[in-house]
Amino acid sequence: MNTYLAGSNNASGVAFNTGAFQILSNKWKSSGGNLNIFKDGTSVLSTTGFGTGSTITDDGSLAIGGEQDDVDNAYDNTQAFDGDIAEIIFYSSYLNNAQRTIVENYLNIKYAISIATDGFTAGHSSYNVHFTGIGQESDGSFSESVSSGLYIANNGSLENGDYIMWAHNGIANSVVMTDVAGDVEARWARDWYIEQIGAQNVSLKFDMPEGIGGQNPQNISNYVLLFRNATTGNYSEVNATIALGDADQVRFDVLASDLQNGYYTLGTKSETDSPLEGAPGKTWYTLVSGDWNNWETWTLDPSGALPNNPDHLYPQQVSDKVVIKSGKTVTMNLNSITCASLDVDGRLDLGITTGHGFNTISGNGRILMAADNFPTYSDISQFADEGQDNGTVVYYGASDYTLADAQTFYNMEVEVNTGVTVTLLNHLTLNGALTIKSGIFSLNNSAATSNLNITVKGDVLIVNGAKIITGTANARHQFNFYSDLTINGELNFTNRVAYDYNNEATNGIVDANFLSADADQSILCNGISNFYRIEIDKGTDATYILSIEATDASYFKLYGYANEGHADIAQLSANNNALGLVKGTVKIGANISIPVLTNASNYNVSEAAKLWVAGGTVLKNSGNSLVPYGTIELSAGLLEAKVSSGITTRSNGLISVSGGTLNVNQIRTSVFGASNVGGYAQSGGSVNLHDRWYTYSERYCGAGEYIYKF
Repeated sequence: MNTYLAGSNNASGVAFNTGAFQILSNKWKSSGGNLNIFKDGTSVLSTTGFGTGSTITDDGSLAIGGEQDDVDNAYDNTQAFDGDIAEIIFYSSYLNNAQRTIVENYLNIKYAISIATDGFTAGHSSYNVHFTGIGQESDGSFSESVSSGLYIANNGSLENGDYIMWAHNGIANSVVMTDVAGDVEARWARDWYIEQIGAQNVSLKFDMPEGIGGQNPQNISNYVLLFRNATTGNYSEVNATIALGDADQVRFDVLASDLQNGYYTLGTKSETDSPLEGAPGKTWYTLVSGDWNNWETWTLDPSGALPNNPDHLYPQQVSDKVVIKSGKTVTMNLNSITCASLDVDGRLDLGITTGHGFNTISGNGRILMAADNFPTYSDISQFADEGQDNGTVVYYGASDYTLADAQTFYNMEVEVNTGVTVTLLNHLTLNGALTIKSGIFSLNNSAATSNLNITVKGDVLIVNGAKIITGTANARHQFNFYSDLTINGELNFTNRVAYDYNNEATNGIVDANFLSADADQSILCNGISNFYRIEIDKGTDATYILSIEATDASYFKLYGYANEGHADIAQLSANNNALGLVKGTVKIGANISIPVLTNASNYNVSEAAKLWVAGGTVLKNSGNSLVPYGTIELSAGLLEAKVSSGITTRSNGLISVSGGTLNVNQIRTSVFGASNVGGYAQSGGSVNLHDRWYTYSERYCGAGEYIYKF
């Protein structure tokens, strides 16, 4: 077996001219030049560096059985292939070993060629139609596939060497009533033989349009997963959790302990209520506001203006689609409603009801909950993603509750009664805004030690009288802001009530990370605003600003650890001090005080950053020096660096004073030579040099030598 590619040749030395049919698998990957050859499932060549970076270009010619020394030209009959080829399969991507093994098993079944990796051996020989499988090896997995309407997906339990393979015998599918027992009325005529290596938790999904040319499942509680261990005899019901897959699928979640090798099909306990061919789904529109199970709430008229509900029904089938029109409110007064889709442009009030599920959720309206009961779904992108419908979830209620599941929404509001707490115990992503209108929103509780990640792309607003607090368990949470934070109520990202700059807190803290790379951001403190750490990491330079200001000096506190010193690094990748300036500009405005930048040696203002004091107070009065590689600007307020080396410019660091007061022991350039000159510009304000020996040096040339002293 020789492999030619882009002028390179690999002569493997592996012979395939044995006089018998064999399965040859040849895999090549450009990125690492990986070349792998398998013979009947056994690896016979594995090498790297073959044709690394090469591409297979367009407008070429594929020659089967002959060698072309030019594009579809210069063939040599003495080099022609002398033999038979039954089948050639090309893939546009590099198959991992699990995918390759599944393909080789398909060829093994089709051509009866023995392979080393045969995983489909125990079933009846006629079960060879539309063979497929899932599996995993050390280089990757293949976790979902389909055979004529039966999808099987792994539920997170695949390990290396595990496989599930399945196929059917080609019988035309229909609904039959044979070989069923007990309260099972009917089944699909087609069944699939399933064989596994290892033990896996899986989902079996029967797709009605693909499997039987049907429509949508109806009452899913009557559908059953049937099994038998031979091709004859009655089927028995498999222990499984039933749910809606897509709108046209019935899904069974099966534990490894309940999955045996054998023959599986779909059955029903009521062909009337849960037909195996499915039925058309209805689309229900709100006619008026009202309860979910009030038939007068609903109409089949798409305009939502005309009554059309002759059977006095309400949405309750898994195939039903639900549209809540703008201006209408539907109050859920039932548990466990499962429908194909939910489009909310008005309001859906779920209250404390539970167990609801919709395959897709969309709309720009509001879903209200008084408990942790957001419906299950397969697709929420239209409701939650940026640039889509931009829906809103509202948590309200008169008693405390927790939010236990990780969620992604667009807008979220908390509007519980005064003194009531909604506690977040899992990650949260909001592609829009977060508004705390009333009550308390707690990040974590007093027991859970998992760190939470909260990301909000839009504005965060705490209304007067409302609070965000942090649970006291020893956890450190990340709150990622991409727009503005306004605190009209109360914010507590720490449980500290006194400064401790030399030690990290262990009773619940939140890092407030301001991360927009393409817009200014602001923190406005109109109420108590207790921060632990504020990180500024905005884009690639100092263009975009985080402005921090308060309407009263008593509102803002920054209680976090501030004892990290910085070495001679022009651009920090992290700054773990309470004011964690990395990239971008932080503007310290009116009534904002930063009592300690760091107690340690140096505090660097990186080359892609600016520290701008614009009415507030910033102090670096312990340690060694405040070191700008970027810019320190003072336009109003107070900046102090009453430490031994004062402010020491490095690289192209700039000190700009146009107002306010700068108290500094000295202003100097670095000892690191002529490339660390920096600059100083003053157009206003007051600069007070406190050191009795050193004042201002524009350039430091060597030990004891200063130029341009003032």
